[in-house]
Amino acid sequence: MEAIIGARAPSVPRQAMPDKAIASQGGVESAVAEPDRRKVKGHTRKADNIQHNNLGNQKWDWRRTRHHKQVRDHLCQAAHTVVDKAGMIACEDLSASMKSARYRHRDTNRRLSGWVKGVMEDILTSISRRRSSALVLVNPAYTSQIDSRTGLLQGRRRRDQFYCLDGVVRDADANAACNILARLYDEKITLYTPYREMRALLAERTRTAVGIAPPGLELRGRATPSPPTESESSDPVPIGTG
Repeated sequence: MEAIIGARAPSVPRQAMPDKAIASQGGVESAVAEPDRRKVKGHTRKADNIQHNNLGNQKWDWRRTRHHKQVRDHLCQAAHTVVDKAGMIACEDLSASMKSARYRHRDTNRRLSGWVKGVMEDILTSISRRRSSALVLVNPAYTSQIDSRTGLLQGRRRRDQFYCLDGVVRDADANAACNILARLYDEKITLYTPYREMRALLAERTRTAVGIAPPGLELRGRATPSPPTESESSDPVPIGTG
């Protein structure tokens, strides 16, 4: 008896390999198509090129770096333009998180709470300090809901436009910027004023000027009676009959 050790099936020459091979198992034969050699060769070449040049994150890193440089350059130019025109800058606290909207898209949350806000704060602080300009932080609550012409809670903001009560349509960002500037000279509203107290104060101002508080901002509890006028406080004059 002869024993065969390490035997294997004879190899088929490359030219003699058919395009389709027949596999037999359990007496059932089926045709199996071989993959196209040109596709396999192309994928292998592409994989070797990616591995050799390390193109996994190289293009993405380059685009992100270019975007950061462009944003920083744009913010620096805008900050210098503002400092050229004013010696005092009123700005909202950019380090605080934005919690005004109940729901935002995940991309919006990433952009607002990420890198740009921090860079904007650093640039404003650095440029204003180097050019001897005062940077004052103010409370930005309800600045997008106030009509900057009257200082009252009148009008409605929708996207990038602010619709005033008298029909005038203004840019929402410009209207909010005017309110932030006016907040700088408001002695009753400080940077750390709670938003509930501020809401009551703004509702009282609107009610005093117009006569009615805005919807949703009515004062809770008993209203404080207004002081009587001179005609109401004076004693009634008796009318003589003769």
